[in-house]
Amino acid sequence: MKRLATPWIVPALLLLSLASHRLGHAGALRGEFVFEGKAPEVALVYFPEDNSLTSATAPTLDQADKTFTPALAVGTKGAKITFKNSDSIAHNIFADDKEANVKFDVGLLNAGSEAVQDMQWENTVVKCSCKIHPQMRAWIASISSQYYKIVDLDKGKSFDLSSIPDHLSVVKVWLPNYDPVEFTLQHGESQDIELKKKSKAAGTLKLSRN
Repeated sequence: MKRLATPWIVPALLLLSLASHRLGHAGALRGEFVFEGKAPEVALVYFPEDNSLTSATAPTLDQADKTFTPALAVGTKGAKITFKNSDSIAHNIFADDKEANVKFDVGLLNAGSEAVQDMQWENTVVKCSCKIHPQMRAWIASISSQYYKIVDLDKGKSFDLSSIPDHLSVVKVWLPNYDPVEFTLQHGESQDIELKKKSKAAGTLKLSRN
């Protein structure tokens, strides 16, 4: 005679299955920047609760046509930053960021040359410039999260960030010369986040997570 399962076993197994599925679920973050004036060059959106980005993630910053590329590079503390000069003229790369307490100067980079700099800062974004061409600027972010999105605002204001685990809920947004933003956004939620410059309204970030 076939024995029936104990009545509590089936619901328990079902709940265990649902919980396991929920813990392993990964969704997407979708966003759109709207600015009241001229948009900055770039934005960084990331989930700081994650710490899975390793020191092997070393950024590279190049120079061509008197422009840094990319405008924003991401790495981790302890990584080696490679600075390249793919331009036809000499350049320099230096940082003197008093707010982040970071200062370095790689000296003169002739055309076709490169230099390496230790990345000793963390949880902050450092501005880099060229002493020869003051209009040139770029940023290097030190974060530990693999769940991030660099948004090139010259190319578009909308972005997607996929495969985000549901247990990550804190979001940080960085834009040059804007006030830093940190908030929570759960799976299934939508929010309009106010962007400010020196505490004054300067735009909105429209977000949804599914």
